[in-house]
Amino acid sequence: MEPAGTDPSNPMRSRRLNKLSRPGFQLRLTGTFLGLALLGQLLQFLLASTFLQFAARDVAGGGDLAAPAAAVSLKAFFLAVAVTTPVVLAFGILMTHRIAGPACRLTSFLRDVAEGVQSEPCNLRKGDEFKDLCEQVNRTTAPLRARALMSTDARSTAERPADECLAA
Repeated sequence: MEPAGTDPSNPMRSRRLNKLSRPGFQLRLTGTFLGLALLGQLLQFLLASTFLQFAARDVAGGGDLAAPAAAVSLKAFFLAVAVTTPVVLAFGILMTHRIAGPACRLTSFLRDVAEGVQSEPCNLRKGDEFKDLCEQVNRTTAPLRARALMSTDARSTAERPADECLAA
């Protein structure tokens, strides 16, 4: 069984590509990334404009340079924010997919194991985080999945006609 997300005919693939798997978590984390990036840009702007103001005062006739220096630093700040924001948003969504996707997959897998409907091991996509956790979950749930598989086989054998059981 291929992990959801690698088989192009799998409906889980398109679902994962079209929406966030854990929207609240992903948007909060992406917002945190964006907030930190914008805070960094603001601190950089404040430091740069302060140094430009000091430099403009130290230059002979620097009074004439203070206003243009402030305007240039303000334009540079807005340009940096305009470039940084989409990059940080894209990075945030990509990185949260690598965390929230596996968390969603592991939650679904454990729910299915608890209900006795999961017999295949848990698989994550290439590049996803928590592969070691997935492997540990597989080792831990192996006895439960084996029991579920045996009970499924016992039910299907009991439901088959008697002559079919002899042929098998």
